[in-house]
Amino acid sequence: MRGVANADLRMTTLCQEYVCEWVDIANPDLDGATVFSSATGSNVSMSGPFLQAWANGAATFGANEGCWVANGVVYFTDKQVSTSAPGARAGRIWALHLASMTLKAIFVSNSLQVGNSPDNICISPRGGLMFCEDGGTSGPGNVPAITSQHLKVLHPNGSSYVFAKHNFNFTSAQLTAVGKSGSLAGDRRNTEWAGCVFSPDGRVLFVNLYTPGITLAITGPWERGTL
Repeated sequence: MRGVANADLRMTTLCQEYVCEWVDIANPDLDGATVFSSATGSNVSMSGPFLQAWANGAATFGANEGCWVANGVVYFTDKQVSTSAPGARAGRIWALHLASMTLKAIFVSNSLQVGNSPDNICISPRGGLMFCEDGGTSGPGNVPAITSQHLKVLHPNGSSYVFAKHNFNFTSAQLTAVGKSGSLAGDRRNTEWAGCVFSPDGRVLFVNLYTPGITLAITGPWERGTL
């Protein structure tokens, strides 16, 4: 963050904005190391590029993973679920506007019910944002009990709604019949959605189920929703 060295952005609030600037990474191939982190109060493993960025004042997030670039905006997720310091959190989605270098928190979850570790994301051809949950049953807001992971869609106001839920619960015989390992049989509804993307014409949404490793194709009509 401009003017703030090593800003901790793990507990940001919805719509909070920051002005950013890039820091140089002199050696992108530098090996990582385990160092003491004042942000976590423990030893953590850091990549070589992050160590250099941190030394130059770069900000820290919880656990970045999904990323999508559209219309001059870089969208990315912080999928960290935690009840420890600096506070209970279940994921964030950020939007970095490249023209102004303004970073904005467009989705904030402090409860598994709102968003359970947003992982992969995509922007539809119509401008809607979808995210894949990759959480579990442990974390803030785990009542009622979490029984499945979801595909969720972000409303422009920062709220979210369930688009689809993971309902994989097949027998060994069913899996063998379609060429999948029978060892994956059983209730896998609480495993992750592992990616989502629209076809170039915007008519088909392709999504992956990490377990048992299959891709689904979902058609619209998309004009009836926010995607």
